Amino acid sequence: MPKVSFKNKTICIEVEVGTTIAVCIRKAGLYIETPCSCIRVCGKCRVKAEGALFPPSYTERGFLNENEPDIRIACLAKVNGDVDIQFIEKGGTTNSAIASKEKRRL
Repeated sequence: MPKVSFKNKTICIEVEVGTTIAVCIRKAGLYIETPCSCIRVCGKCRVKAEGALFPPSYTERGFLNENEPDIRIACLAKVNGDVDIQFIEKGGTTNSAIASKEKRRL
């Protein structure tokens, strides 16, 4: 099974091939903003992902920028092997994800 690691976190999980990055994030106990509730219409759940992912779908390509090849849409990008994920902050640097338990306390 593919391993998904989260940069700047000491978390590594195993998932089935074809699992979306958004599901991986939740399985790891982390949180990412998904304004459209993962119905795949806003493209705002952007992450930096490196490793074995399926090529972007037609829908995902509509949200991507050619100048940012490692940026993927978490609710659309699917794991095909080992992947490293880094979250992206609203300002464009890394991240807006926090542990779910921490989120509940905020």
